Amino acid sequence: MSRNPQRGRSPRTKSMLLPLPAAQVRRISLKNHLALAVLRDGRGAIEQLATLLNVVFVAYFLRDCRSDDITPYTDAEAALNRCTRRAERGEPPTPDAGEAALLERVIAIHDAQLASVPTHRYLTAWEQLQRIPAGGVAWPLPTATDAQNHRAV
Repeated sequence: MSRNPQRGRSPRTKSMLLPLPAAQVRRISLKNHLALAVLRDGRGAIEQLATLLNVVFVAYFLRDCRSDDITPYTDAEAALNRCTRRAERGEPPTPDAGEAALLERVIAIHDAQLASVPTHRYLTAWEQLQRIPAGGVAWPLPTATDAQNHRAV
């Protein structure tokens, strides 16, 4: 008996197999770049940090799983965590030059993903993001220690 891996799912439509519409890609990319620009300008808040954290996680979920390098995602998450800690202390969450470069790298990766990924993969990545419990109990990225061990293998 052959198993149907999509049992219970409706077949994917042509639009789900195609890349995202160009106008949607531009809107998403603009939102991401603006979030970083506002943070860099010192006018950022938790909303921009959340937008960029979403970028990091969705880009991580969309990565080429054959690629072992998860460093851009773990480094960008660590940069956002530092910005968040500054905000919690009442300081501006403005990223320093190094942190901004790490975030720019992931945004660039995500821009390339958006330009080519099929719509169904993008939607699946967003569904994965929505399943992360509030408070990060089941954080999708490995810890910094896990990432170091992963690179050493």
